[in-house]
Amino acid sequence: MIENIRLSFRGIFAHKMRSFLTMLGIIIGIASIIAIVSTIKGTNDQIEKNLIGSGNNTVKVALYQEDLEYSFDAGIPNGVPTVSKDTLESLKNIEHVQGATLYRSRQSYQAIFRNNTSLDGGYIMGVNQDYFSIAGLAIKQGRGITEDDNKKYRQVAVLDETSAKLLFGEENPIGKTQCH
Repeated sequence: MIENIRLSFRGIFAHKMRSFLTMLGIIIGIASIIAIVSTIKGTNDQIEKNLIGSGNNTVKVALYQEDLEYSFDAGIPNGVPTVSKDTLESLKNIEHVQGATLYRSRQSYQAIFRNNTSLDGGYIMGVNQDYFSIAGLAIKQGRGITEDDNKKYRQVAVLDETSAKLLFGEENPIGKTQCH
């Protein structure tokens, strides 16, 4: 065995250039494999981020008509099924999904007002009690929408700071009702 090792080293030193080129080929081959595997891993991670969403990991699914988000003012188009409670529950049961909620949003002109002040072009969103936590929004004052609000069709609203200041000025908007 020692004789075989001695014979191997003698062959390496006798053919230095061939030994160097063989080692160089092995090094380049291993480096190429590492580079390819790293590139594939990075590409897969990027695709996963694009599909799942990065940042707050919230995915919004919307219906588009050409380049614009579809407005449901005219109703739901033919062939587009509505999302049932069963479908929503099945979405919540998908692995890695922490929550799911439905909402409806539309831009409304002169539909949001108080006294003589109007929020022209403001957005109205119909949400349920899960929307704020899933969207990563926090209520600073007052409370969010509750399940009881939805069941009893209560006319309640959550305003952002800008809308509250425009409609109520310095007055506290909590508990106030719309005046005509």
